[in-house]
Amino acid sequence: MLRVFRWRVKESRLARVCEKHYILRVEAPSHRIVMTVSNGIKKLKLHLLEEKFTISKLPVFQELPQIIGNGEYCFSMRTEDELTVVTPDFMAPSNVQQEPGWRGFYIDGQLPFQAVGLLYSLTKPLAEAGIPIFAFSTFSTDFIFIPEDMLIQAVQALQHAGHEFIHKE
Repeated sequence: MLRVFRWRVKESRLARVCEKHYILRVEAPSHRIVMTVSNGIKKLKLHLLEEKFTISKLPVFQELPQIIGNGEYCFSMRTEDELTVVTPDFMAPSNVQQEPGWRGFYIDGQLPFQAVGLLYSLTKPLAEAGIPIFAFSTFSTDFIFIPEDMLIQAVQALQHAGHEFIHKE
């Protein structure tokens, strides 16, 4: 049975639409994402990034390279053991441990913090296809990086699971 869920922070409505699929519409102040749910797996709209990325491990005490603060798609995470940065290949720091050759995609739209199972709906078909991932979340959405040589397999696995890749200009 296909159902439309409309969620506005404290308000929840169900409306019947069809069979075997669910359309989940999540709306909250400044957040909007539309996804389909089938057999418990959320179906999402995804945007593939054009750049190739490098994942680099820097010493924990090293300052974040200034160029990373200027990049459009750059990510960093510092723990007590290391500083990890994800950058387009051309911006990757030199003379550090690196894993080059990754491609990334993200969930289209802004995700509310209350959304559950979004990464699972993406990682499950990738794991079943034997594709390793590197995931990174921002305040608004989730990014997944996959080895570039497995890009076609990854796109096929995600499309087979019902996810849709969209193109943004």
